[in-house]
Amino acid sequence: MANRLHPYLILLLSIVIALGAMLFSADSARAAEPDQASINQLLKERIRIEFGYPFYRFAQIFATASETRLKYSVVIASEDRLIEAHPLSDFYPNFYRPTLKETLDQIALQTGSSWRYLKEHKKYDTKLKDYRPHKEVVLFEFTKRDLKPTFKLKLAEGWRQRIKNNSVMYIPPNCPIGLDVFDIGSFSASASESADSLMEKAVKEVALTFAAKTGKSPAEIKFSRQKVGGKDALFYQCEVQTRTGFKAVWRQWTFHSGDRVYIAISTIFPNFEEKLYPQVKEMLSSVEFLH
Repeated sequence: MANRLHPYLILLLSIVIALGAMLFSADSARAAEPDQASINQLLKERIRIEFGYPFYRFAQIFATASETRLKYSVVIASEDRLIEAHPLSDFYPNFYRPTLKETLDQIALQTGSSWRYLKEHKKYDTKLKDYRPHKEVVLFEFTKRDLKPTFKLKLAEGWRQRIKNNSVMYIPPNCPIGLDVFDIGSFSASASESADSLMEKAVKEVALTFAAKTGKSPAEIKFSRQKVGGKDALFYQCEVQTRTGFKAVWRQWTFHSGDRVYIAISTIFPNFEEKLYPQVKEMLSSVEFLH
């Protein structure tokens, strides 16, 4: 008798488990309906998830990680395939825990997009079922936008610019490399620290991270101070070997305007040094901030 019942019990349990999974999936992917005050509070919460992945993969990780640290399962999504495939880099220093808003702003900055809270997310239901969130979902949608840098400068004669997502490339007329200015993003102080000390620390850490790309050890990296657009900047220079096999002079200026950190990087071949470096300094002195 027990042997005859065994297959039926297995079938019954299978049906119960399947129904439970379906109900759980449908229930767990439901949209939360927070008011604007709750959304504003959520955006102030601090959460650190390392980037280093394409948007679509980071979205999967973020949906899972956010529900263990925040009130909701926070989902980021886009219908734009270029945004979904775009690799995300970790520009924030390791010590810093950005707010949710700063994380969303950073993603938008790198992908050349803007974000908005999407109350009704039925068009993303298939994706949400793949994520299987355990909490109510708050979804932020990213859409492409016109690229508008948060700074500008006066071009030296013959130079041209190419606006990219989170940087502007400045190209001289007679050399393939010249100057790049990167917008690292915004920072906000917690209740236990001052904005001034935070920005000073952020500038130094960003400067060290980029200087390390030259292959120098921390002991070899020595900063001095210069001005960029009237702002104090940490300056560093050294000789580097380029991918072409030729040597060049690497220079970087790291600075902040308000709550945003920037880094300007110039790489010049020695035979162009006399002509281009004065032009680079002239352009950097003309930087204006638009935020």
